[in-house]
Amino acid sequence: VLTACGEDNNRNEAPVYFDIWGSYNHDGMLNVKEGFSYFTDLQSGESVCVCSRPECGHDSGECDGYVSIDAQFLFMNDTNEFFLYRNRADDSYSLNDLIMVKADRDGRNRKTLAVLEDAQNGIDAAYDNGWFALCYLKQFDFDESSGRAGATPDLEKYKAGLYLVNTETGEIIPADEEEGYDAMFCKAAIKDGKVYYLKWYCDQKIDFDSGYDEGLRQQALYMHKSLCSYDIKTGKKKEIWTGSNESVKTMGSYFIIISEDGIIYLDGEEEMELKNREELDKYFDGGWSTQ
Repeated sequence: VLTACGEDNNRNEAPVYFDIWGSYNHDGMLNVKEGFSYFTDLQSGESVCVCSRPECGHDSGECDGYVSIDAQFLFMNDTNEFFLYRNRADDSYSLNDLIMVKADRDGRNRKTLAVLEDAQNGIDAAYDNGWFALCYLKQFDFDESSGRAGATPDLEKYKAGLYLVNTETGEIIPADEEEGYDAMFCKAAIKDGKVYYLKWYCDQKIDFDSGYDEGLRQQALYMHKSLCSYDIKTGKKKEIWTGSNESVKTMGSYFIIISEDGIIYLDGEEEMELKNREELDKYFDGGWSTQ
């Protein structure tokens, strides 16, 4: 779905936006339908299976468009197709791992690009300049000694983190991870060689069964929320903002943090002084997501 890839650090790529089942940009949408990869053209609305064999019925695992029911964050760049999945079929990989696959744009010549250990579930993703960023969450304990189906109790404390994968070389960078009650990493964005993301965890389990107001009170006491950046070249990690249960709205690398003390506007690490909504509208095209 993207327009360029390679080793050039000055690529002119179209922005790509993810949801867990696929991705889209100004050309169209790539998504998973019943285990198969489909591209929908933005102009014509035509949807076609990502398979180059004219005789294929696109109805079995032999189809080049088959990516599995569990495929996540399907996307393309100028030369290749990529997706993640959690292996359930055999003992090749742990059920706790996510496997990233790289293929030709028509689905052929697939290979395992990276194995993301303990990633378990993808939450959010970003892509830019040959780097794929994945926010992941491990919340179950797969007891594989009991077989591939294994017992899957909830972990008392979740593990959440950020992986980076070089889509050319397969290099894996475990950029950040937290373990805690209700831990979460989300809202990944890549801009100018840095990955931006929102993360939080709690010191104790928040009890919303006692009422919504009581849950908010506990969040204010026990939640640690932060907006972070990770420099891909240097490996330097930075907390741009820290808080507890403040509302954080995001669109790409733009963030609005709303608290009792006022509103903070951020463009990546840079704080912006915005006077009105018209000025704010210059910084995004689309809706904001609240966390």
